[in-house]
Amino acid sequence: MNIGAIRTAALAAIMTMPAAGAAAQQLGFEIEYVVTVRSFTVAKATFDGRISGDRFEVDGTLRSAGVARIFDRTEAKSRSVGTLATGTPQPESFLLSYVQGSSPGTQLEIAFQDGTVANVTHEPAFDPTGDDVVPLQKSDLQAVTDPISATIVARGAPDDICRRTLRIYEGGTRVDVQLSPSSVGWVYGAGNGAVTCSAQFIPVAGYIKSETYDYMRQHANMEFVYVPTHRQNIYTLHTITTQTDIGQVKLRAWRTRIDG
Repeated sequence: MNIGAIRTAALAAIMTMPAAGAAAQQLGFEIEYVVTVRSFTVAKATFDGRISGDRFEVDGTLRSAGVARIFDRTEAKSRSVGTLATGTPQPESFLLSYVQGSSPGTQLEIAFQDGTVANVTHEPAFDPTGDDVVPLQKSDLQAVTDPISATIVARGAPDDICRRTLRIYEGGTRVDVQLSPSSVGWVYGAGNGAVTCSAQFIPVAGYIKSETYDYMRQHANMEFVYVPTHRQNIYTLHTITTQTDIGQVKLRAWRTRIDG
């Protein structure tokens, strides 16, 4: 099993999380997800979020599980803080720390200012990029969100949830995920009132040229399903499904708790 390809596909599929609320209102949520590749469990993730007015903060954990844990143990923690009035959030800071196998831990910190990347810190530092990496331009780092602030919570009317392009930057790679409305209604496992979006995966810059990205650009056929919280026009992500060169990758919520 190509574990590097699994991580790349899971990153593309998972890219996760934000929130928002009306003035003086508060909302808390905890969502547990399972990640599968070809129906085999490879990771589990939990996200705890707190929303007060237009402020949000989200803490996440992800651990390899099932067959993936046999080949490569991965553990990650993240924290995203920012604001959201309507639609896609505007992050202020994003922290990510992770350990893979027996290697030393890695930490990433991104600071944003008015939606633009102001500073990126890696510990240890990234190796210099090679000729096979599509270079980042200054414009690529404007009006972007981190992967946590990009996808798992959205605010708006049902018809608005899928009318967005997620401009995602995770400290190295820049991708666009262009959402389009598909349906609103009952979805098995998600319930009634679910909003389903089709999505196009568009690698922009900072990625290594590979068959995985070429395949996903042409054949990802991504689908996002959001479910209503029935509070403050907030929807939480239930499912992301995408096709990759190693098979179907799916992120699915199996437990959701909403407070407030």
